[in-house]
Amino acid sequence: MLTAAIYGLLASSGLILGPIIAMIVSPSRRVVASIIAFGSGVLVSALTFELMEEAFEKGSSAYVVAGFLTGALIYVTMDYLLDRLARRSPKRAGRHPRDVEWGRKRPASPHKPPR
Repeated sequence: MLTAAIYGLLASSGLILGPIIAMIVSPSRRVVASIIAFGSGVLVSALTFELMEEAFEKGSSAYVVAGFLTGALIYVTMDYLLDRLARRSPKRAGRHPRDVEWGRKRPASPHKPPR
C-alpha cells in the first residue's frame, strides 16, 4: 500500500509542480505546446499498447478498429469545432491569452474596413 501511495504521489506531483514552475519561469507558447503535445502522445501510446491489446483479445477486431477510428473521428471533429468557436469568441480581444477581457466585444477584423 505504501508503494502505491508513493507512486501515486510521484505521478500526481506534476499537477502541483507544473503551475509553480510556470509561474516562476513563464515558458513561451511554443514550449507549452510542446509539453502538451508530448503528454497527448503519451496518452495515445498508453491507449494503443494497453487498451487496444486487451480489446483485441476480448473482442472482434472489426469492432475494435471501428471503435478506435470512430473515437479518432469524433476527437478531430470536436477539436476543429471548438477551435472555430474559440476564434469567433467575442471575449477574445487579442492573440495572447493575457489579452482576454470578460465582456469585451469582438474587435473589428484588421482586413475589413469598419462599417
